[in-house]
Amino acid sequence: MDEYKTPKERGPLVPSSSQSLPTIRPVEPTATSQESVQSVTFSRDTEMLKRINQSLEKDPKYSKILQHFRNPQHSPFPGDKKEKLRYSYKNEILRYLGKIVVGVDEELHEDLIKLFHDHWIGGHHGIRRTRRALTKVFTWPNISEYVEKYVKSCLTCQKFRIRNHAPYGLLKPLPIPDRPFQSISLDFVTTLPESGPRKSTQILVIVDRFSKYVQCYPCSTNTNAIELATCMKDYFDRFGPPDTIISDRGTQFTSNFWRSFTASRDIKLQFSTAYHPQTDGQTERMNREVIRHIAKYINPQHNNWSELLSEATFAINTTYNESIKNSPYKVVFGFEPNIHFNFEAAEAYPTMEAKLAHQADLHNSTKDIIRHSQQQQAKYHNKHRVHKVFKLTDRVLLSTDKLNHDRGPKRKFDRKWIGPFTIAAKVNDNAYRLLLPKSWRNNPVFNVDQLELYQENLVHRKKYDPHIEEDIDYYDNNPLGITDLIRTEHFGKQIKYLASVRTKYATESQYFTLEQLKDYKDLVWLLHNRSPTDPKPPHLDKFLNHLEGGS
Repeated sequence: MDEYKTPKERGPLVPSSSQSLPTIRPVEPTATSQESVQSVTFSRDTEMLKRINQSLEKDPKYSKILQHFRNPQHSPFPGDKKEKLRYSYKNEILRYLGKIVVGVDEELHEDLIKLFHDHWIGGHHGIRRTRRALTKVFTWPNISEYVEKYVKSCLTCQKFRIRNHAPYGLLKPLPIPDRPFQSISLDFVTTLPESGPRKSTQILVIVDRFSKYVQCYPCSTNTNAIELATCMKDYFDRFGPPDTIISDRGTQFTSNFWRSFTASRDIKLQFSTAYHPQTDGQTERMNREVIRHIAKYINPQHNNWSELLSEATFAINTTYNESIKNSPYKVVFGFEPNIHFNFEAAEAYPTMEAKLAHQADLHNSTKDIIRHSQQQQAKYHNKHRVHKVFKLTDRVLLSTDKLNHDRGPKRKFDRKWIGPFTIAAKVNDNAYRLLLPKSWRNNPVFNVDQLELYQENLVHRKKYDPHIEEDIDYYDNNPLGITDLIRTEHFGKQIKYLASVRTKYATESQYFTLEQLKDYKDLVWLLHNRSPTDPKPPHLDKFLNHLEGGS
């Protein structure tokens, strides 16, 4: 049997006529970009080698060493024999300990490090990786220091860099009120299912900062300053106007109507410093508490939540609150409501003086408890944060983490920071005002936690003018340059808006139709809220509702 024969016994292999041999095809040469090869293969890059040799010829130290290797008989080596052994010269390349020597030429240094850092092969790695890759091939005086400065001041790296230090900003609690309803905070719970005859989709949550007493009102989708004022008038009729109101910078809270409404009652408005968790965190926590309570009792259609608001707030107000060691109801009224066999409400005080004294003691103890709670909270909070001070004219990068931009899936690849922007003013220890682009209509005050000091150009790059135009997708929400809408006017059968427009050189007035103002719904709403008798386009309500709904 042939399969058991040795190769010698079988003899030479002969192809069978019935079997075809596999065809061996020649390998086609791969098309490779000459530019990409040159970017990493310096032996072929004659231009780069020419520049390196030119840098050596101009260098006071290396020019003498280069002359020696080119003409050793007439140019002695400028050093001892031990030092000379560390150098080699071959193919017109001077090496030191095997590394290509580069002379003093900052422009050349920049071009070389770009290949190992900015280029896609370098990947914008950190200082260590970039230094290791560059110094494996090249050497020049202070090369490590140069790499460190270059990478630290790389704008791309700064915009994608993850913080490696504790968050900025120490906790500075707000002043404690002296009594209930002296200071309140407002916030909205939004995007809820329609509920009630008014088809409400929002909840206005009002929290007394002293007693933590909460009051809620169902509101429509397009809650404006007038509807807000209507709710607040009912609240003031119950508890009286406060001294201060804390809120965010929503359009309802910044409109001229709302400012006039509160000013007429001697109420001071305090806006939450941009993204400062200690300013209005109380209301946000109460928002979650209200929703949590309603969710347990809501019907399967989720359309009766407006009917459950009073029950939810009563339950919250009569429940023990850890931050005040009491129920909000008792802090406000001095006794607990008569529920579940609680007869405290029926107990009479011997005299009115005794009742007032009890109420005063209750308020004093509540204030002490709040103060102690704030101190403990600050002590714990500040363990994990650092105090940071920026100087006027410092340039900083702004975090994109909490900027209100719906970027969808793109956010995964988004930069962490944008800018740089110049510090214009210090608002308080935890907030700064920035000089923002004219096309950005956002509030310019930001919490220190959202800022990072920008590293200026540390190595004198050739082209290093960090134009923030590359961040236009974040701040360019003012394509027409409109800063304010002044009034509406009739143009035949058409109504146009007179606007104040900021141009490159001055501010001028221009007219726009309603359709042209699709990116300025807040200014349109503010104008008609401020001047309700001004002429209105026929489809104004639909225009505002359509934009509000985002459809």
